[in-house]
Amino acid sequence: MLWGEEAAAFGSGGLFGLLAPYYLWSGWNSLKEKAPLLDAEPQTVFFERCATFAGIEYMRRLLTGYDIRDHADVKVGWASVSLLSDKNRGGEDYMAVRTRFAEDVQESGIDLGKLPDIKQMIDDAKKRWPGVQAVFDKLVSKVPTRNKQVEV
Repeated sequence: MLWGEEAAAFGSGGLFGLLAPYYLWSGWNSLKEKAPLLDAEPQTVFFERCATFAGIEYMRRLLTGYDIRDHADVKVGWASVSLLSDKNRGGEDYMAVRTRFAEDVQESGIDLGKLPDIKQMIDDAKKRWPGVQAVFDKLVSKVPTRNKQVEV
């Protein structure tokens, strides 16, 4: 990772509040060294298309790689995938994230009943996923830099 030290000190940001190292490693599980953001500057998390790509890839990984039982579990996994483990599920931190999620949903007026159910979301993430590179190419195509666009 070209910007590893800077990413470690960067913190989080962008549309989904992703931690810079996790953001830059988006797609690693599928593409390894060819992950499209691997050598991007951490500041690219503030480019909406880049953040959206990373958010979509993270959501896909949550839905296909972890025990997601309902919409609140997605929020729990976003906070920390370790909270979805058998050891931590139902614990204080797990329940605190779920409680905050329920409060935020109520306050914002979101009707979770209008969303696809979790089983459908998981099924779609497994069967309809075109692949990391295809999603990146459609959303981003080139990683922006401070000075110029570069081919990925």
